[in-house]
Amino acid sequence: MRGELLIKSSRRKLRELAFKMLYRMEMTGELIQSIMRDLEEEIRSVPDAEAVYAKKVIKGVYEKKNELDEMINRCLIRWRPERVNLIERCILRLAAYEIKYMPDISPAVAINEAVELAKRYGDEKSPIFVNGVLDAVRKELGCEEERK
Repeated sequence: MRGELLIKSSRRKLRELAFKMLYRMEMTGELIQSIMRDLEEEIRSVPDAEAVYAKKVIKGVYEKKNELDEMINRCLIRWRPERVNLIERCILRLAAYEIKYMPDISPAVAINEAVELAKRYGDEKSPIFVNGVLDAVRKELGCEEERK
C-alpha cells in the first residue's frame, strides 16, 4: 500500500510537470526536442517506471494535439473553442490523452487530477469547466465503466 501511495504521489507531480512542459511549449513555441531534454533533467531522480509516464504523455499530447483538440472542441457545450484559455486547453489535452490512450489510468482519475490542476492553475470557474468537458470526452469515448 505504501509503495502504491508513493507512485500516486509521484504520478501527480509528474502530471503537473507534464502540464507545465506542455504549457511552456505552447507559450514559447519551443520544440519538443528541447522540452524533452529539459524533462530528462527534471526527472533524473524519478524511478524509470514513473519517468516513462511523463515522457509518454508529453510526446503523446504533442503528436495527437490536433486530434485531441477536435475531440475537446466537439465536447464543448455552449462554448466556442477560441474562448478556452491556454491553461485549460493544456489541462484538457493532457487528461483527454490519458483517457483515450492510457488504459492503466482510469477516466475518473484522469478527470479528478485535471480538476486539481485547474484549481491550482486556472481561475475560479476552471475546475467546473474542465470537469464538464472531460466528462463529455469520457462519454464520447464510451468510457462509461471504470477500467479495472
